[in-house]
Amino acid sequence: MGLFKIVEARPKFSNYQLELLPALTKHKIHPTFHVLLLRSYNISNDALFPDQTKPEPYDFGIDNKYEWFFFFFS
Repeated sequence: MGLFKIVEARPKFSNYQLELLPALTKHKIHPTFHVLLLRSYNISNDALFPDQTKPEPYDFGIDNKYEWFFFFFS
């Protein structure tokens, strides 16, 4: 999703609260994530990968009432 500032770390519970973009909080994305869902940010080397484009934040584009939530059960 992108590079986000860590607002609060809860190592006892392996959770981190991130400072999300306003577009994400508007769509009720909760700012707390388990450590297994996070990765460290590595700066791209433009000399090695000159044509690499950075991904844009996801555009939800529609009102919350049209969004669906799916759960995977195995």
